[in-house]
Amino acid sequence: TGMSYGNANYAILQLMIEDVTRQSFADYMKEAVLQPLGMTRASFDLDAIVSEGREHDLAPNFDPGLTPQPRRRYTVTSAVALYATADDMAQFARAFAGENPVLGQQTLKQMMTPQQGTGGTWGLGLTLFVENDAGGYVIGHDGGAYPASGAMVRMNPATGNGFVLMVSGSQGAANQLGHDWVYWETGTLTFEARRQTIYDRIVPASVAIILGAVVIALWQILKHSEAGKPVKLAVF
Repeated sequence: TGMSYGNANYAILQLMIEDVTRQSFADYMKEAVLQPLGMTRASFDLDAIVSEGREHDLAPNFDPGLTPQPRRRYTVTSAVALYATADDMAQFARAFAGENPVLGQQTLKQMMTPQQGTGGTWGLGLTLFVENDAGGYVIGHDGGAYPASGAMVRMNPATGNGFVLMVSGSQGAANQLGHDWVYWETGTLTFEARRQTIYDRIVPASVAIILGAVVIALWQILKHSEAGKPVKLAVF
């Protein structure tokens, strides 16, 4: 009946998986999800990547000033600690447009169907960005982590086209490119892109109006001062 967005929800799911399977979350995900989807270089276990001699495959971690930062370790790995290549994420996106070795078609359909309490903008774990021309939606998700890493996936199941972007050193620019891709794919602006467009127009217009009012007020003050008339100012 409702929707709550937060990493704490995934912490509970992670603990449930470990409790039921008696495996670590990383091991279970590798066997049950990542390998079947063809995400062969992806892992939720940083230590495993290092022990396999693949640490050099990991991209540098930057802050917003592009200063290198140490890699962070997270307790809730299910929410924020998937290490994957762009090709791995493309495999993940592709699984929503064809045969999926992990999930059945009815489950996929439910995941891509608007859920209660979301205003029609969320399926199950997936953002529904805009409608496509096949009765469905362009789906995906945006994510970011401190200090400045961003990742996003877009997929149009109707065409099989997708978009994957991962960046370190910025979050906002990456998000904008995701909205641009949706517009390129469908000709429709996402809600966030429409909101940003309105904001980009209103703010400069508001500033111009305020500056204009200030100039007029100053002109009136100078005009009355030169005429030797008292000036009354109202402060709100």
